[in-house]
Amino acid sequence: MATRFYFTDEAAAVTPSFHSSWTDTDEAVSRRLTAIKADLAGFVSGTQIDWTGSSSLRALDRQYVSNPMAAGVVFTTGVTSFKCQIRVLELLAEDNVRGNDSIRVFSQDGSTERAALLGQGGHGPATEPNTSFRNKTFLDGDLAVATYTTVEGDRLVVEIGYNDQTGVTPIAQAEYGGTSGGSDLPEDETTTTQDVPWFEISTDITWSTGQIPTVSINPQRW
Repeated sequence: MATRFYFTDEAAAVTPSFHSSWTDTDEAVSRRLTAIKADLAGFVSGTQIDWTGSSSLRALDRQYVSNPMAAGVVFTTGVTSFKCQIRVLELLAEDNVRGNDSIRVFSQDGSTERAALLGQGGHGPATEPNTSFRNKTFLDGDLAVATYTTVEGDRLVVEIGYNDQTGVTPIAQAEYGGTSGGSDLPEDETTTTQDVPWFEISTDITWSTGQIPTVSINPQRW
């Protein structure tokens, strides 16, 4: 079954190194990725990330780090898939922002990268956001490019950011968090209502001894 995660505004327990392909990390922060919706303390607008450049430049907004996983969780090249929905805006229509992301596995202390499951890049549709918050697909079933089996304590690390197609000084902002009773964002790029953003992996994640339990879900339910 799939495991769905949510984006808290709580500082991450460890801060792994950012993916080396980000060209702007000055405004990036590390936060905790949770599989329990009740952990959310409300919606929060992320930093207005601004950078100067072209489509070759990529700005990191947030790095999300999971609790330690149990040994034996398997990620498989071409089989394990990822989805992600977040409400995003660009400051001006000419900013021409596109979502970028990466997915990796690190050791429990965050010091060692175990596997790069999905390289940093624009993996969802190339459509740009509106100038007011609108649902954006960051990942739409993209497949893992590495095979890896976890050792005890490994953490999943998801990074969310942007590049721009033709803009010169673009600014983008995302909305994270949510409420325990809120509906999850649907899989579309039209919703404007304030629903809960999420990241989903097709693997059934199990957790290291003593860590919070997870909720493995049918995508139609939270």
